[in-house]
Amino acid sequence: MSISQKTTRRSAIFAGLAAVATTGTAKAIEATAPDPVFAAIGAFQAAQAELDAANKALSDLETELFKTRPPGAQESHDRAFTTYDRLYERRCQLRDQVCATVPTTTAGAAALVRFIQEEIAPAFAEAGTGFEGLQAAALASLEAGLLRA
Repeated sequence: MSISQKTTRRSAIFAGLAAVATTGTAKAIEATAPDPVFAAIGAFQAAQAELDAANKALSDLETELFKTRPPGAQESHDRAFTTYDRLYERRCQLRDQVCATVPTTTAGAAALVRFIQEEIAPAFAEAGTGFEGLQAAALASLEAGLLRA
């Protein structure tokens, strides 16, 4: 199967899942507590904001160090990069957790579909990124949630 056929098939799957999850044609999934998908996505978004701030701080530091080359510059850069790297790993862990979270409501299923479309699917534009497993995990979680109905 060619890449364009995979992309077309993937787009059709996403469109179908989004339609089912958002139009109310799927039975509502009963929940006794708030859908865990929303908490998982919220944690991911908070980690992404921290990562963005660390990335900006690292970029600003690199710009300043390039201009002035003060003593201890390498150590400052190494500390900033270590912070960025730690936050990046945390964000990746939380992204994986979102993909493994089974929705308990139709709204949670729709949120998971949106997350796949906005955070996971764009990575497929780059060949060999290794995100195929995340997509499969997220779709399996979505399927499990919808089958609970």
